[in-house]
Amino acid sequence: MHTEGVAARSLSRRELDAALLDAHRQTWAILADLKPAQWQVPYDPGINPPLWEYGHIAWFTEWWALREARRNERGEAVSARPSLLPGADAWFDSSRIAHHARWNLDLPPLAEMRDYVAAVLDGVRDKLAGSRDDDD
Repeated sequence: MHTEGVAARSLSRRELDAALLDAHRQTWAILADLKPAQWQVPYDPGINPPLWEYGHIAWFTEWWALREARRNERGEAVSARPSLLPGADAWFDSSRIAHHARWNLDLPPLAEMRDYVAAVLDGVRDKLAGSRDDDD
């Protein structure tokens, strides 16, 4: 069985760039119409707060695609570069932030989060454009 995720690994740089832009647009289209009160959802063990999830998607992308994350000699995930958003590791590292704690974090305002998401997307697209070939 061939899933979309596996199929994405064989996309050309141009196709992958288009897919990244499409995912970015679709994600924002879902969130764009939320009223302020809808960003503040009650705790639920099956979901994450919308603003946290939005930031986490960008953080996860930045962590693996831009920050040269790797495992150290103790098996811990570490990155070679700091985040584009100061404090991002303390807010969005889902392996260190307990699920219930995500409702009580002092996250940046939405405008700052949108700037961060855009900066990560731009960074990934620049890295993709600078790769030597479709196998990078």
